[in-house]
Amino acid sequence: MDYFFTQINQIVPAPLLYVLVMLYIVTGGVRLDMRIKVGLVYFFSLLLLLQFGLLVMLLGSLTTLFLLLEVFCEDEKRLTLFRIHHKIVDFLYRIFIEHYYVLYLAAAVTVFLLNNITLHQFEPLNNLPDFTLSITVISACILLLLLAKGKYSTYSITEIIEKLERKKPVDIDISDERKIKYDILLSTEDVGYFGRKDMQHRLSVRDFVKKTKGQNFCIMCKRRLRKQFCRGHSTIEMQLVRTIGVKSGYESCKRRRKVFEYIFSNILFNSYAEQFSEGGASKRNLRHWILENYLLYAPVRFGERFIYPDEEKSSFEIAFGKSVDEASNEEFFVWVLGLKWFKLGVGKNAVEIYAKTVDDFELDREKIMQAIVAVNEM
Repeated sequence: MDYFFTQINQIVPAPLLYVLVMLYIVTGGVRLDMRIKVGLVYFFSLLLLLQFGLLVMLLGSLTTLFLLLEVFCEDEKRLTLFRIHHKIVDFLYRIFIEHYYVLYLAAAVTVFLLNNITLHQFEPLNNLPDFTLSITVISACILLLLLAKGKYSTYSITEIIEKLERKKPVDIDISDERKIKYDILLSTEDVGYFGRKDMQHRLSVRDFVKKTKGQNFCIMCKRRLRKQFCRGHSTIEMQLVRTIGVKSGYESCKRRRKVFEYIFSNILFNSYAEQFSEGGASKRNLRHWILENYLLYAPVRFGERFIYPDEEKSSFEIAFGKSVDEASNEEFFVWVLGLKWFKLGVGKNAVEIYAKTVDDFELDREKIMQAIVAVNEM
């Protein structure tokens, strides 16, 4: 195998070979899925680590990956909406959370350890035994396979924005009746929604305290201990971003999903808002626009029945057979309870957990129970 690399190096110098291959991958010379392209960067980087040394290859791979993911990517909205600091955060998220960069680092360091080189000596590896070369090739192949079969992925920023723009912010016109329904939703899902700063879309400690205030603490803790709550204390924006942004691995990769919603709830909506003028209708309506999208895309659960929105109807319209504007506040409250994904279903106990909301909005308990029976029978 040493002979193989020596012959290649005589024909094309290793640095030039690496640059040519990476340019071909980055600039779209090869038509492949993005994860496969990243895998090829890892593959060739690990192989050419034998010639360049660890430090040079790490810097080279990071530069190549940044160009691939943030400069020459096909995600139009990521290119046009994200500023440089957003691009850096987006880049770090993608390589560490979606593209197994930690495993790539581990593979590179393993090669050094196998060759009995201390980590502070970043020297080229020119004369590795076949065993070490084999480990390098195997590591590169494993990374490529992991990326090819990755169970967690997210939609592009362009695809997410397209979903959000079924209705533009400038076109939002909210009636007083709809505002009441929003208040019912926010009283259970995100108390501090309208109180947060315009650029803040993640949950703060103060919001968490407000959100849990007034709930039956003993019942809430008991249910959490029994794992009957499937959702954490995420903001409306965080819930919306994960619902429309996670492509695969929603249930199986919850930690990575949490990182995604925490990072991109701020980046996505702040980048989108920056294109609008201060005081304009689009910027004024932004928070109501987010709520409108939440109603469109939020899934609900009633016992063993899971209701997901489709391209034409929201989960509310599917569950109740009518629009939100046609529904009573009691019916809307029942839909809100469905957002909690109670494993035992929505019933009297679920209503009592949010008794404060019932009292604050003067909801009729009898009508609530009738709505629960109706939605369970549909």
